[in-house]
Amino acid sequence: MLNQLSESHANKLDKLLKEAILADGAEMGNIQIYFRSSKILKIIAQVGFKKDFLDYFETVNAFDNSACGRAIAVGNPVMINDVHSDRGYASLRKIAKSANYAAVKSIPIINADKEFLGIISTHFVKAQSSWDLGKLSKIIEKLKPLLKEIQAELPAKAT
Repeated sequence: MLNQLSESHANKLDKLLKEAILADGAEMGNIQIYFRSSKILKIIAQVGFKKDFLDYFETVNAFDNSACGRAIAVGNPVMINDVHSDRGYASLRKIAKSANYAAVKSIPIINADKEFLGIISTHFVKAQSSWDLGKLSKIIEKLKPLLKEIQAELPAKAT
């Protein structure tokens, strides 16, 4: 999926993701696009992850135990303070350890027409005890038209 984007889109996503990671004080992150027809997410931008993480989270379904899967399901931000103590994250602890993160925040990106466009997630090496959801609001606003444009250009059904 990463290699199916135009250079312009890839550069814009990379810039916005790096801004989000910096704003949040995170060490890594990713942006996923939502495919309505198949109800899945696919990573279209990432910073700081190795192949094993990218392969594992290549496709995410709603309602899975990941933060992004939960965020699709509920339509609201999901913050996992400590992946090592979150019972729902138990099946994903091995990949979290390999990727070296202990906390994650996933925020759904939804436009004014209530269309679900994707997710932005920031990942933290250390467990977190408090969250500021407002830090990424301007970045999310910039992502809305960009993700809508990318959705229109990508095949309707992700494989």
